[in-house]
Amino acid sequence: MCRTAKLLLDLRDVAEKKQDRNDHPNRMRALDLEFKPLSANFDDTKEDSLLPVRSKPSPLPQGAASSEKKVIYIPLIPRHAVGRVINNNASRRQKFLYLLYSHVCCSRRRAAQSLLPAFWSIGLKGLNSLLMEHSHIRVCAVLKEIAEAKGAALVFFCSAGKDRTGYISALLLHILGVSRAQIVHDYSLSASLLPAKYHSAIMNMNAPAEWLHSPPEIIEFVLSHLETEHGSVDSYLDKLGFSHEWRQKIRDSYLEDIRTQCVREEPFPL
Repeated sequence: MCRTAKLLLDLRDVAEKKQDRNDHPNRMRALDLEFKPLSANFDDTKEDSLLPVRSKPSPLPQGAASSEKKVIYIPLIPRHAVGRVINNNASRRQKFLYLLYSHVCCSRRRAAQSLLPAFWSIGLKGLNSLLMEHSHIRVCAVLKEIAEAKGAALVFFCSAGKDRTGYISALLLHILGVSRAQIVHDYSLSASLLPAKYHSAIMNMNAPAEWLHSPPEIIEFVLSHLETEHGSVDSYLDKLGFSHEWRQKIRDSYLEDIRTQCVREEPFPL
């Protein structure tokens, strides 16, 4: 992956990246040597509104548009949105354990693990609702980075590669004119490609089995919700600040007219 890609877009949050560094220090060290790390500057304490992004300063640092190989960290779901979900869904016992582990035992990992059931309870629909309601600026930033890559080899990923990654993939496929049925089918294949170690990690965290799957009704729910709330997926993208001009950049970079690729051949002799 790293040998061919010019751009990596990491959609994970800080805690996920830190865990990856602890679990795979050599791999992450090699990544740091090959790619220049850049982090988007998002304010996690503020709401992510649907005001056009073009009216706001870019969250990406200076030099993000350079031609060198780089990895850009864009945590797709803001922490305040995750915190609100956990606060609304956590039981008194879970909140007590969080306070106990964080302030008495001084164990951040165990404190975080005590609140995981409150997050798992939202399910895949709840996760995608967070993306649709709280990640507007971040989604737009990811799409603009892809557009600015101008067809260069790139990789965007999260932890599993099916939910946050699947959301961006669905929007990209829509922009490129892929049919809704094919977008749904593409998402439904994601779970079958999950590595065994991800299954083990999810089961060790006592997550519901739903989180190991990518049922087609989830991406159907996303597309239907965007159409109901915004009139169409294109209208939703316009509100993000990812206008027709930006969408055309992606089409120009990643679509080819197959008619121009055909080689005219002489007919076979009879």
